[in-house]
Amino acid sequence: MNECHRDDYTGKCEKSCELYYIYSMISWREIPFVRLVVPFVLGIVLQDYLRLEWNPVAGLFFLTLFLVFAFYFSRAKLAFSGRYFFGLFLFIGLVLFGSILLFVRDDSHYPNHFKNFSLEHLQIGGRVVKLQTDEQFMKLTLKAEQASSPSEKWTKSCTGNLLVYFPVDASSSNVDRGDYLRIKSRIQPILENKNPHAFDFARYWHLKNLHYQTFPKEEEWSKVKGRNRPSLLNRANHIRKKLLKVLRVYLPTQNEFGVGAALILGEKSDLRPNIREAFAETGSMHILAVSGLHTGLVFLLVNFLLGFIYWKKRRWRWLKAIILLLSIWSFALVTGASPSVLRSATMFSFIIVGNAMSRAANIYNVLAASAFCLLIYEPQMLFEPGFQLSYLAVTGIVYFQPRIYKWWFISNKIGDYAWRLTSVSIAAQIMTLPLSLLYFHQFPLYFWLSGLVVIPAAVIILPLGFALFIVHAIPLLGWGVGQLLYGIIWLLNSIIFQINALPYGLVKGIWISGFVAFLLYLLIGSMMGFLETKKAKWLIAGLLIVNLVLVLNVFKKWGQLNQEEIVVYHLPKATLIDFIGGENAIVLSSDNLPEKKEQFAAANNRAYRGIKDARKCSLSDSILQLPNFYRNGNLIQFQGKKMAFVDPKHLPKQQKVKIDYLLVTQNAISSIEDISSYFDFEMLIFDGSNSNRKVKGWLKEAASHGIRAYYTGIDGALEIKKGHTNRATFLRPF
Repeated sequence: MNECHRDDYTGKCEKSCELYYIYSMISWREIPFVRLVVPFVLGIVLQDYLRLEWNPVAGLFFLTLFLVFAFYFSRAKLAFSGRYFFGLFLFIGLVLFGSILLFVRDDSHYPNHFKNFSLEHLQIGGRVVKLQTDEQFMKLTLKAEQASSPSEKWTKSCTGNLLVYFPVDASSSNVDRGDYLRIKSRIQPILENKNPHAFDFARYWHLKNLHYQTFPKEEEWSKVKGRNRPSLLNRANHIRKKLLKVLRVYLPTQNEFGVGAALILGEKSDLRPNIREAFAETGSMHILAVSGLHTGLVFLLVNFLLGFIYWKKRRWRWLKAIILLLSIWSFALVTGASPSVLRSATMFSFIIVGNAMSRAANIYNVLAASAFCLLIYEPQMLFEPGFQLSYLAVTGIVYFQPRIYKWWFISNKIGDYAWRLTSVSIAAQIMTLPLSLLYFHQFPLYFWLSGLVVIPAAVIILPLGFALFIVHAIPLLGWGVGQLLYGIIWLLNSIIFQINALPYGLVKGIWISGFVAFLLYLLIGSMMGFLETKKAKWLIAGLLIVNLVLVLNVFKKWGQLNQEEIVVYHLPKATLIDFIGGENAIVLSSDNLPEKKEQFAAANNRAYRGIKDARKCSLSDSILQLPNFYRNGNLIQFQGKKMAFVDPKHLPKQQKVKIDYLLVTQNAISSIEDISSYFDFEMLIFDGSNSNRKVKGWLKEAASHGIRAYYTGIDGALEIKKGHTNRATFLRPF
């Protein structure tokens, strides 16, 4: 590429430059919010990574300072090159704004957060702001307003959100949004997952501004009558409950009701696991999350009905805009105000207002503006996969779909419609693929086939659902609409199950790093550069990125084939150990360990390490001999490392044994001194099957004797990697 020389006044290139060519093709005046949202998002990301402790006054001072400088340079009559100062100060100001906003929205920093009181005997009074029910638990978010200590006889105002789990019973079924509750159960921090590559609940809830949880018994909570505070969301929730009752009457089978409730009203708690699995594995799960398609249908339906009215005068155009805005936002609130529906409702709001002002809206600017507004409202939303995938999918559809559609001209109307739908699915998949692989580790190969079914079905089901809500009270008409709705949903489910049953429809176990996902987006960027410029250098850049990804994959595969590792997982009241050699693993676990519990702890780590065969044995087994693995009672030798475990069935014998690692399970020892007389070990390991109170005592005793000890309940799962010595390598889980 030629060196780019710019004239000091005009800022134009004296020589051609590839990046400047692309830059000049973009009409930046049409997409100002794109330029604003980038530094704003960068500030949020930096704050999440650096965890800066902002003083609100100092933060506001610096933010104001940079914005004042930006305003000054925007108004000053400077040379073109001097205008860069405006962009620089505005960029820094928006980065600061994003960082400060994320800090302020995390109420755990507030001095009156309930965590700053003694949690042992604390009673919390607060209001229910979110609520979700499944078969076993009612899970709600309580916004704390008052903290008190009955024993010390004090009451203080407080802030903070508390995650509360109630068993589903007659008492909890009466709890609703807006209710005021008093809770006096044990409050505990939401702990990070102790196992490698397992889902991190602590971070998941942290990004929702929830850091503490409690599990009150029936006698440990009460509902305060007369203090409920209905809000707009609460009223919308009541409307949704009434509409769900209508659907329950006309969709009597669980599968059909679950899909109907999710697709029409955004209520996914009634979806059965088999339905979730079928839709996810066919790439159709997005249809069950109320998003742009659903909001777009509401917009088109209301706009069609309003089309019978003459709106030529300007004031009537604004009345039409208000009706459209009320319609899409009412739909967004009734369906639960999820990130995807908020994004689409905000987008359509900008489009509606632009039309009322007789101004054409640039879709990229609308996307950026909606993201900017939503992130101001809730900056933690940036880290939700649904938020990220929603914006990427729409961007992919807007950019790639028209280009893909032009690849194949079909004169037949039905074929042309099918190809148009397929091109939409392909375009969305292009932009969401890297993040989908990063988060979900699978890729549905028949996404294009399911797209031909679910999109037309949604176009029919949603209006039918609205019609049913209107006419359900009319006996014959309501019955007819209900039967038609039921039949279409039943047919949709049947087709999805058939597609899911097709062979080779899903590629599982794809684990990529964040860096590889970044490289894949660079590859997509090179594709876009080629489409814009038709220059071969963009193809070459893409090929180089592909080769780099392949090389990284080869190194990863080589590492998996040669890996030797022992993983002691943390499971409450259970033992689980993986002895990993290459792509095989020998699993040692507690007797009768539930499969679901084992998979939750270890499945992701095994998939990440490319384990294809896992042979299981229990602690009660006696002898097992395999290549590089030998077990005799409680003594194990694996890849040159010697380990012993102690449990009530395998107590130490009189003969002293020299080993590398000693694992204590199920509170099987009385003291460190006693066990040291039977084993000569380099490291003592305690797993989650032991009592937390006893382990803390043993750790103190081990420290007093100079013995290396490790507790999975504190430090997370222990990973003993292959090395030149017998010393353990510790890796804490993400």
